[in-house]
Amino acid sequence: MTLRVLRALIRWLVSFNNLGFISTFKIIWLRVFRAKPDVLVEFSSKKFGKFMWNAKRDGGVISHFFTQQIEIFSPKDDLEVETIVDLGAHIGTETLRLAKLYPSARVFAVEAVRKNFEILEFNTRQLSSVTAIFGAIWSSPAKLKLLKPGGNESWRLEEVRGDEFDIKGMMLDDILVENDIREIDILKVDIEGAERELFSHSCLTWIERVKCIIMEAPDNDSPLSTQEIYRVFDAANYKFNTYVSGENLVFVRSDMDWKARTIEIY
Repeated sequence: MTLRVLRALIRWLVSFNNLGFISTFKIIWLRVFRAKPDVLVEFSSKKFGKFMWNAKRDGGVISHFFTQQIEIFSPKDDLEVETIVDLGAHIGTETLRLAKLYPSARVFAVEAVRKNFEILEFNTRQLSSVTAIFGAIWSSPAKLKLLKPGGNESWRLEEVRGDEFDIKGMMLDDILVENDIREIDILKVDIEGAERELFSHSCLTWIERVKCIIMEAPDNDSPLSTQEIYRVFDAANYKFNTYVSGENLVFVRSDMDWKARTIEIY
């Protein structure tokens, strides 16, 4: 019990540093004392500007601002990040983090759930370097339906026939062409099992242009996906070093000296 209290205290101290006293107090009040009400709240944070989140739905992602998350660094201090693609941006917590860590980079944030995308647009509107894109990543142009398994599980996508669909799937190639992206320095992926579609053989046209991939391990949403992804990397002759950070796999192209580490204080 004492250890749990100590860990919680450390988290709130980190939050005070990153978000400020008022924003931290609001988070504690809404998530602890008001039992996670289904309300949308606007914050003005110390390090990440203004943002909104839903106290009931977005507690996990909002914690990214004050818990250990991934930072890519160069031991030789040779890190130049110009382009970041955030697939599965949700409400933009990782987008804001990445924009903070790499302020000279263009960030393209893609989100498939409309209510999340609307908050993402609000949360990133203050940053000219961020482009929010409404869409779902798939292996080919397709009609997709958003399915909610129930409980606290995330949305997932399923390809359907006919006219009853929620969103059209797009290929990553389409985003690269439309936004004149010739190389991706960091590709962050959290697309609830659609990783298998992203890293199908359709990725052979662009994978060699990606320097680093940060991917939430997808096997819980789509069993054996990681094994299939490794096979595609091998077919593409994509050579990489792998790092594990929490629930994420980090792939760094073999010609880069980059590595992954955790960060809490910004």
